[in-house]
Amino acid sequence: MKNPGVLVYPYMLSLICMAFVSITGIQAKDEKMVVSSIVVNAPPKVVYEVIRQYRNNTAARRKQLSVTADGGTVKENMQGVTILGNVECLWQEKDTPYQRVDYHLLSSDKFRSAFGSWLINPANEGRSTQLQLQAYVDAYINIPFKAEITRTNTTKDVKGRLETIKRIAEATATKTVANQADGEKSKE
Repeated sequence: MKNPGVLVYPYMLSLICMAFVSITGIQAKDEKMVVSSIVVNAPPKVVYEVIRQYRNNTAARRKQLSVTADGGTVKENMQGVTILGNVECLWQEKDTPYQRVDYHLLSSDKFRSAFGSWLINPANEGRSTQLQLQAYVDAYINIPFKAEITRTNTTKDVKGRLETIKRIAEATATKTVANQADGEKSKE
């Protein structure tokens, strides 16, 4: 008599494979845009200009390669991304002055697709800004829980970028106010 276990193993293996494919398919459908926001104590114009200047930021390993009338292309080298390691990206950015900056991925060594927007909304009668960053990333990885891992990485990145823009914009606004006060004193 044949060993009945020999027939069960291929069956079990095929069930496991089907479950894995189903789970990864469901996860792909569940990937959604990461959205986070922050209040910046600076006018929208300052926040917008800081986002544009962020295209050339050595600390963030970002360099603007080309400039167009409404944006440009930016090369970015992200370091130490969970599971992926270092990631190189080429982004196209499109500006709507003082309102938004949209971006999408042109090419990457480890991202399949990515896009998002910086949304700039005046607050406190234009003295501050409600800044929102929306981001979607799909990486070239096929592992269980890909959606959760990618979303966690993207959420961390979005919050870090918002904090960076806030810090720079608030410092810029404070410096501008101080320069204006000095200018007023010198006129007296």
